[in-house]
Amino acid sequence: MTINETFRQTRMGDVLGNCASRWPVKPGSMGRPYPGHRLAVIDRQGQVLPPGEVGELAVHRQCNAEDDPVIMLGYWRNPEATTGKFIADGWVLTGDLAKIDAEGNFWYQGRADVFHPDGQPMKR
Repeated sequence: MTINETFRQTRMGDVLGNCASRWPVKPGSMGRPYPGHRLAVIDRQGQVLPPGEVGELAVHRQCNAEDDPVIMLGYWRNPEATTGKFIADGWVLTGDLAKIDAEGNFWYQGRADVFHPDGQPMKR
């Protein structure tokens, strides 16, 4: 039996993971985006990074021109926290660092609020 691991957060449902029936599982990876979700690794300016570059894992509020129904609308009565997580062009920050490989698998690298690829603590 193959176990399919998933990535999710309180502010969003299962958006990323393994699915042995759809693509090869790469041990140690976070998997690939599940259908209907758009994920990327972005830099501090919200630009999508190429494969192999470490940045913050982000989920887009839209996929295929439709709203992603598993993304929260915002933090309850906390607009400042919402502003800190929802950035340019509809990206929602996860607070996790990752990189993507050429096949589209994501690889966890640590927490963004603790470590940044340039060795400096993250600042929002």
